[in-house]
Amino acid sequence: MLYCQAYVWAFCLQEKRMHKEFVRRYEGNPILTKADVPYKVETVHNAGVTKFNGKYIMLFRSHRDNGRSIIGMAESKDGFNFIVAPEPFIVPAKEGLFAEYEAYGVEDPRITPLEGTYYIT
Repeated sequence: MLYCQAYVWAFCLQEKRMHKEFVRRYEGNPILTKADVPYKVETVHNAGVTKFNGKYIMLFRSHRDNGRSIIGMAESKDGFNFIVAPEPFIVPAKEGLFAEYEAYGVEDPRITPLEGTYYIT
C-alpha cells in the first residue's frame, strides 16, 4: 500500500514508480529546543522561517511557566544551526488595542515576503 499526503497526491498514483518524494524529515531534529533559549520558557514549537539578507530568520512560539505564549526569534547561516536572540521578539500586550486579544498570549507566527516587505501574521 502506498501512503500519500494531500500535497503530493498528483504523484501518488497506484504505482510506486509514479511516487515522487517532496519532503523528508531532517535526521537532526529538533533543530531548536527550550535549552537553546537564553530566557526561561517551557516549550518551543510552531516556528515560521524565511531567508532575509542571506540569513535564515525563525520566529517560534514558546510558553512561559504561567502558560502564556510569547514569540522568540533565532537566526542561522545554514538553516539548521540557530542562535536565539537574548530577549523575546513579541510578548502579549498589557495595554492598548490588542491587550484584550493577547490576554492568553501570542501565537504561531508566519512570515510572508511579498513585494519586498516581510509580513508577520
